[in-house]
Amino acid sequence: MNTAPGLESREPDVIEQPAPTVWPMVTALGVTMMFGGLVTHVLVSAVGLLLSLIAAVGWWKDVLWLRPRISTPTCWSGIRAFESSLARAKRLPRILRNK
Repeated sequence: MNTAPGLESREPDVIEQPAPTVWPMVTALGVTMMFGGLVTHVLVSAVGLLLSLIAAVGWWKDVLWLRPRISTPTCWSGIRAFESSLARAKRLPRILRNK
């Protein structure tokens, strides 16, 4: 890959990700209730279907329109900190010998 001189390829310190949402779990509960209604009562299936539809709409609203985001730190910042502390630890015996 050709890059312009002076520009370094660096891993990002944070990644933008979608925020956690409860809607997938509510959808799963609705689907479970729909199938549970097959062996219990049709009313349970109807409530499960209604719950699944409400949850699906809420989930799509979160994903398409609201789009809340969170910044997640990557592991590269931790690795860089570890590498610098490891380099200091390697210099430690030399520093102690000089005293």
